[in-house]
Amino acid sequence: MATKDSSNGVGDQVHNPLNKAADNLQQAVNKAKEGIQHTASQVSNQVSNEAHKVTDNVQQSVGKAKDTITQVSTDAGRTAAEARRQLPIRCSARLKVSVAKR
Repeated sequence: MATKDSSNGVGDQVHNPLNKAADNLQQAVNKAKEGIQHTASQVSNQVSNEAHKVTDNVQQSVGKAKDTITQVSTDAGRTAAEARRQLPIRCSARLKVSVAKR
């Protein structure tokens, strides 16, 4: 015949502290899980915010670079046009000097 520990209360006395310890452990695990999820959420939000800042900075830098390139291109075009205008004057001045020396 099988004996039951619960008949004399010894099994219940051993079982209750184990159940309580298991419950406490489960609560600790749940709290840790919630803490980890909360921290992960905060980190994710912070990373997202920083990524947006970086994106904004890159867009601003690209915009400034485009403006600089446009300005340099415009300045180069003006300089080239001025050089073309000056070229005939310099050539004709050289011709006048060389003709005068003869």
